[in-house]
Parts: sequence; structure tokens; C-alpha cells
Amino acid sequence: MSAETFDVVIIGGGNAGIGVTGPVRRAGLSVAMIEARHDIERAAQHRIPVGKPKLDWAALIARAKRI
Repeated sequence: MSAETFDVVIIGGGNAGIGVTGPVRRAGLSVAMIEARHDIERAAQHRIPVGKPKLDWAALIARAKRI
């Protein structure tokens, strides 16, 4: 399983979370936003690109073998 590193992690995509994202990105920092599945569907309204989830089968099988 791969891990990603971010400078800032925002929990929740409400007004405060959205408000912080812009200044953080303009400062050149990377941002991860954690949001519940039902709310992430509205990300496009806030101009937040969200990719389709995908399963890394090789990583899943490797993890299962380690366990």
C-alpha cells in the first residue's frame, strides 16, 4: 500500500475547510481533505477535483500475505 504525504490535512469540507484550502495552496503547500463519502460528491461545486476510487490489487494481495 502506498502512502502519500501532505503539508496540511483538512477534516471536513465545510465553509472553514474550503476557506483554508485556497490560502494553503497559494502558499505552495499540498492539501488533503478528508470528507464523508456522501459529501465528497459535492466537491465539484467547490472546484475540488476528486478522482474515481480504484483498488490496487497487487497491494491488497501483498497486504493479505503479510497478515
